[in-house]
Amino acid sequence: MGEVVLSASDLVYRYPGAGSDALSGVAVDVVKGQLVSIVGPNGSGKTTLLRILLGLLHPVAGTVLIKGRASESWSRKEMARLVGVVPQREVPVFPLRLKQAVMLGRYPHLGPLGFVKGKDHRAVAQAMDRCDISHLSDRWTTTLSGGEWQRVRIARALAQDPEVLVLDEPTAGLDIKHEMEVFELAALLARDEGMASIMVTHQVNLAARFSNQIIVLDAGRTIAAGVPTEVLNAEIIERVFDWPVNLFTWKGIPQFLPKRTDES
Repeated sequence: MGEVVLSASDLVYRYPGAGSDALSGVAVDVVKGQLVSIVGPNGSGKTTLLRILLGLLHPVAGTVLIKGRASESWSRKEMARLVGVVPQREVPVFPLRLKQAVMLGRYPHLGPLGFVKGKDHRAVAQAMDRCDISHLSDRWTTTLSGGEWQRVRIARALAQDPEVLVLDEPTAGLDIKHEMEVFELAALLARDEGMASIMVTHQVNLAARFSNQIIVLDAGRTIAAGVPTEVLNAEIIERVFDWPVNLFTWKGIPQFLPKRTDES
């Protein structure tokens, strides 16, 4: 196993006033050079787990380590240099040109006076190229489609030059081409650039094809975790998602086709 960049163990979390735990005994290791995908139904605890890993929520029990240090010991600026985040939902607060929005990802690297240098422009240009939005660089963010705005947010995270990339439903609102590009990019960054990536997704089939590790959550508990070929089967998918599926393999990778209600 490579270097563990982000690690959590025995996490327990309960929202105020809730009758049950949102997470119970969950663990995860995000290794340098690997893409870890978290799958599960709505309300299974996926986003709660990400928020704890990022220090936005504090668990009732358990530990979170980032590069061997307790997560709470990192300053927000240090975290911003280390971890690039694409949150699940975000609405532009004020209009910006697309390239200006991506440049926001460089602010953790700027000096006290905030001067933008050539390396910052290069990082932004590379991030836009990776996300197929360079041709939109002068568009106002208020004129973008949902899918275009999603790609801007991914580019902004990449412009940070992070060691860890955290993606919460990054393919929401994207068409097939750009869904594939997001997964291919996340896998490429892990494989060729050594980035540690963790992604929450409902795209189980794509997660199975591109991820090194998969964690299946349900009702705040880990149902299965490991290599996709070892942890994904029809029994687990049907139990977790409460829907019958047909299982087949494509190049040895498990893939699932939901059945219609009138199919046996």
